Amino acid sequence: SLYKAINPPLALFYSGNLALLKTPMISVVGTREPSPITNAWLHRICRYLGKRGITLVSGLARGCDAMVHEAGCTTGTIGISPQSLDIHYPSANAYIFDMANNKNEHVLLVSEYPVSTTARKYHFTHRNRIIAGLGQTTIFAEGGLQSGAMITADWCKKNNRNIWVFNCPVQKNNTGGEYLITMGMGKQISNYLPAKIVNSNYEDLIFSENRDSQIYLGNDRWLIIDEKDFSLEFLSPDLRGQDS
Repeated sequence: SLYKAINPPLALFYSGNLALLKTPMISVVGTREPSPITNAWLHRICRYLGKRGITLVSGLARGCDAMVHEAGCTTGTIGISPQSLDIHYPSANAYIFDMANNKNEHVLLVSEYPVSTTARKYHFTHRNRIIAGLGQTTIFAEGGLQSGAMITADWCKKNNRNIWVFNCPVQKNNTGGEYLITMGMGKQISNYLPAKIVNSNYEDLIFSENRDSQIYLGNDRWLIIDEKDFSLEFLSPDLRGQDS
């Protein structure tokens, strides 16, 4: 899929399991400072997809990228670097580099830059075209109008890739995702995570058995998540599985 994309890289350097490039892939992009609801949704949907044999593709930044790799490192994840693979940055992703260097079957790191190449500003745009090119579908988790995620979305449109947008009223800044939906460039993921906002004292909920399903929004407001239903309408039928 990548070699048929617009402006494909002349060469790729890699570390890890190259066979992951032959698996079904979905790219995921988003902000370095995701909202609590985005964190919760990404954690659950990425693990859900990984268990169904789908390899996740993302950058190697903190925030949404890091969440994707954390969820996918036991099933299949591909990290695209804006610099050479001998430079392990950010430090929060050091474990991903270690897994790739140790030939872990679930991890692949890719770069188009040779040894000792540090990241330049334009490298991030170049990296984003690889993220967009690898997956036939890209999930836009959260991002502003001027975000790197929007640059990836632009590459998706150039390469006729599908864009699905996670958009929720309690996100801090998803103006980029809202724009994609409004302009018809991306489709909103509906029924993404059944949830309701409730008012309750902090101590009443924090020690309950379902803490992972509760996100504190401040001012005694909580987002209570029902994990029973994930809508996978954004996947092609062959990727949804029989239980979707």
